[in-house]
Amino acid sequence: MISIIIPIYNVENYIVPCLKSVVAQTYKDFEVVLVDDCGTDKTMEIASEFIAHCGMAEKFRIVKHEHNKGNSAARNTGIASAKGKYIYQLDDDDTMTPDCLEKLVGIAEHTDAEMVVGNFRIEGDATWIPTLKNDGKAVSEDCFHDYLHDKYQMMVWNKLIRKDFLEKNGFEFKVGLAHEDNAWSFSVACAIKKVAFVYDVTYNYVVREGTIHADKNFKKHFDSYVYLIQYYANEAKKYGKADDQEFRWWLERQKALFFGITCNEGTASQQRAIYHIIRKTLPQGGFDKMHLHYLLPTRLGLITYKKWHGMFMM
Repeated sequence: MISIIIPIYNVENYIVPCLKSVVAQTYKDFEVVLVDDCGTDKTMEIASEFIAHCGMAEKFRIVKHEHNKGNSAARNTGIASAKGKYIYQLDDDDTMTPDCLEKLVGIAEHTDAEMVVGNFRIEGDATWIPTLKNDGKAVSEDCFHDYLHDKYQMMVWNKLIRKDFLEKNGFEFKVGLAHEDNAWSFSVACAIKKVAFVYDVTYNYVVREGTIHADKNFKKHFDSYVYLIQYYANEAKKYGKADDQEFRWWLERQKALFFGITCNEGTASQQRAIYHIIRKTLPQGGFDKMHLHYLLPTRLGLITYKKWHGMFMM
């Protein structure tokens, strides 16, 4: 059985298409765990009304938080409540194609992969997320490097993953983190042994006003960038991947990306703070141009970093 986890918060204009796409699945061995994260609109009333008249009410369960806890906590609650062999995360404003579960579970059972990644289309903005590119590889056992090379993306949705794998490794979403997908997916990439791919579109991602990408609270994002840089380094050490050269260069690009965003949207003090983390997190030795800033005094190193890593800045 597949447990479809849907964290719900203030999507009254989107929840019906979302739930309709679940009911329309050709694969019927699933349950749906709706996590009510205490929104302020009529989403849950609309959802409850839909469930009562959809003809599949027995497949739905609603788990209600006592107060709003955020998306990470809602995902954790859903996983803890799930009874299925597989977990599938569906955002409350997105939809699945009718054959989504059928295609994902089919290859999961055929290959015994711990995770199956489907392809997706973007509605509302086709520029900011690269979709899954078909390189002819149906199964991979080099999951870590595939992740580093963007073979599959960090988003948690549209991935079918075995619950026993998550439980064995103790994977949960970091509560309060603005970019919880990044940390979770990196840990999964470090530990997972086999990933399978479905290149057909199985998910419709809807870009709407009010999503995290339109969030004007930069401090929340900045705090997450600082956390993620340290998290990536610590997780790589934990799984024995800190000396992997491809990882070290990937981490440098992540540092430069987060620094570039901070330069564009943050304060001077935030730039200095994140650069401090950049310098102390897995510095690579040598006098090559890309890493000379690590050996310079802080102020000069900051100036050099801004200049030499500009190719990665937003």
